[in-house]
Amino acid sequence: MTVNINSDAGLTVTNQNAVSVGSTSTINNYGALSVSGDNSAGMFASSTGNTLNNQGTISTQGYQGYGLQANGGDNTFINGGMIETQGEGGNGINTALGGGINDTITNNNVIHVSGLNANGIYLGQAANVTNSATGVITSDQSRGIVATAGGIIDNQSQIYALRDGIYSYYGVATVTNTGSITSVNESGIQFDSNDAATVINSGNITGGNGVAVRFLGADNQFIWQNSGSITGSVIMGDGNDTALLKNLNSTQLLPGIIFDGGLGNDSLTLDHTFASDPQRFINWESLALSNGSALTLNNPLVLGDSGSLTGSVTIDASSSLLAGGQSAATILALSNHSAVTVRNAGTLDLTNGSNSTADQLTINGNYVGLNGTLKLQSVLNGDNSPSDRLIISGGQASGTTQIQVTNVGGTGVATQQNGILLVDAINGGTTTTTAFNLAGGSVSAGAYDYFLFRGGAGSSDSWFLRNTLITVPPVTPPVVPPTSPVTPPVTPPLIPPITTPTSPPVTHSVPLYRQEIPLYQALAPLVLNMGLTQVGTFHQRQGNQSLLSSANSDVPASWTRILGTHSEQSWSGSTSPSFDGSSEGFQVGQDLYSAQYAEGGRDNAGIFYGYSRVKGDVKGFILGQADAFAGNITLNGNSFGGYWTHQWNNQAYVDAVLMQTWMNGSLESGRGRSADAVGKLWSASLESGYPLPVSEHWSIEPQAQMAVQRMLLDDSNDGVSSIQYSDDTLKTGRVGARLEGSYGELLQRIQPYLNINVWHNFDNTSSVNLSGDPVTAEEGNTSLEVGVGVAATLNKNVSFYSSASHSSDLSSTDLNDYTGSVGMRVIW
Repeated sequence: MTVNINSDAGLTVTNQNAVSVGSTSTINNYGALSVSGDNSAGMFASSTGNTLNNQGTISTQGYQGYGLQANGGDNTFINGGMIETQGEGGNGINTALGGGINDTITNNNVIHVSGLNANGIYLGQAANVTNSATGVITSDQSRGIVATAGGIIDNQSQIYALRDGIYSYYGVATVTNTGSITSVNESGIQFDSNDAATVINSGNITGGNGVAVRFLGADNQFIWQNSGSITGSVIMGDGNDTALLKNLNSTQLLPGIIFDGGLGNDSLTLDHTFASDPQRFINWESLALSNGSALTLNNPLVLGDSGSLTGSVTIDASSSLLAGGQSAATILALSNHSAVTVRNAGTLDLTNGSNSTADQLTINGNYVGLNGTLKLQSVLNGDNSPSDRLIISGGQASGTTQIQVTNVGGTGVATQQNGILLVDAINGGTTTTTAFNLAGGSVSAGAYDYFLFRGGAGSSDSWFLRNTLITVPPVTPPVVPPTSPVTPPVTPPLIPPITTPTSPPVTHSVPLYRQEIPLYQALAPLVLNMGLTQVGTFHQRQGNQSLLSSANSDVPASWTRILGTHSEQSWSGSTSPSFDGSSEGFQVGQDLYSAQYAEGGRDNAGIFYGYSRVKGDVKGFILGQADAFAGNITLNGNSFGGYWTHQWNNQAYVDAVLMQTWMNGSLESGRGRSADAVGKLWSASLESGYPLPVSEHWSIEPQAQMAVQRMLLDDSNDGVSSIQYSDDTLKTGRVGARLEGSYGELLQRIQPYLNINVWHNFDNTSSVNLSGDPVTAEEGNTSLEVGVGVAATLNKNVSFYSSASHSSDLSSTDLNDYTGSVGMRVIW
């Protein structure tokens, strides 16, 4: 049967239902139904399988005057119009106790109830309720929806009530809210049942009593995802409850919202959620951070309830616990006698928020690294420098965690004791030997690489950064000669024998210089060597005194030479750097003045340009290893200079050179860290020789030379520290002799020679300052050079000369140089 009330029709009744049906019937109201009197309804179905569809208006007055009512099951209630009740207990839609099984209720418009104890919708048995996007349920003096036996409630719009917005007791219930649920005086949603209940919220829930959602018992579930807001706490009640906060941030998770797990084994999961104020999470045994979540520990995180006493935190690979800028963040159990467990596959971050190096994260219990990360900020200086810190109190740190250290203003200072504390095991806390490792293996500051060490004096389970190794020489136990047994006296001595105390073994500190330092130390001596090679000697540049004389003796000449060296050299100093490489270059010169005097003497003066390139590998004392590969050096030098040579008629000479070199290059370590090398070099040399004939064709020529060089290198930076080179002055002296032969005529002559020289670099210390911490190299040394050469005059205009030599060290450093040059002089 179908009953239709048209839109232009109306029905007014007293003390009875306006329209009643039995079973499997339909009532469609498009008009106006008005009912007065007690226990009367606008539409009433006494049995099952009915549809009550209101698209008009229904108003009731009187005790328990309902808008729509049905006593049977499998009934459908639809409100697309207006339902208004004014009497006590006058529910807008009512399904009777004992009926209502499988009922479906949909509200698409307005339900307004104003009487005492009058609820918007009252479910006598479990039912499916939808308050659609256009539906509004208002209860002026009672509840929005009451479910007496559970059910499924989907609110897409507005529920507003003086008391609970939704109230459920007995039966399994599920509430989904994408709209708003507001209570003036009580909870937004309340469950008074020991049956399981679920709330899925992405809307707004407001509790007038400070509780947004309250569960009673059983294994309840709360999900808040994507959007919305909650005003008031979420109380999960007893039982093994679960809660999920998904895709939320501080806009939704406002201060003051409490999530209380209650008694039982309760689990809370943050899924792509950014939260702070961990004190809001009460009575949880398990807290999981997943899918890029972050929890800021701006106050203590307390785990467990009065039954469990403790709990655990699990951080997945994409999530973080943020403890930066908080000074002292703590994760602890509810009971002081219980230990928490933190399992970290993600990040413990103490670097967020500021560049403070005083942040601490204390875990009162166990920490398990699941290939996770610990981020810390430290001042990389000496012992006890400020640093963020992870504290393991009373538990064990195990697994594997990589520590990432950010240097905050540290300039690198040698550690002499324990170093810089990063992980502190206190109150009986322990750590396994593989619990922590340092990202990249080391972190650099100034001249040093800092490494992670487990243990120190009084702290065998703590972890430190150090840039030195502390070595203790082995102690040989004394040999105790055998003694004959002695019969003990009857009366023991009153005073025990006094033993002489032994001195503790002397410890030695081995600095862990970083890989780049030998490069910087080798730079200055290599630049000075490059300058000295360009200056050379008179015979290396000009060939021979006789080549300056010719048939056209007053005509200025042009000259050029090419030169090359393979060098193996070392220097003493902080890292004992050594160089193995080569240099090559050339010079082009032009006499600007040439004069021959009647008594046989002459003067030549001119200018020249030179180019040098030095390239090779550098080794040194790195990370406690001698002669370890540091990297390579490439230098380019462009030199401009002038020279003056005076000869006497006996071929004795004085030669002076003044030169400036502009140098640039690069230093690159084996791990790819690089720095520029730019600077200037001034070189001056004064040399003299006096040939003494020993036969018709041979002479010995004693020689002496003094060279002074002044080097200024620009400051640089390799990304770890600034690099400041000291202004360096090196004085070099040479004494030696040439055994020279001479065959042929003036214009076609060959002059072979042997030479031997002792070179001495007077003591000089070059210094490199790396962000305040200097390292030095000693440039003083004495070497022996043995060489051969030849000068040949081909004709009156062209002459040729070449030389080759080997140099070896006579002092405490190593030197093995092979040098050769070829030159030509042309008179135009």
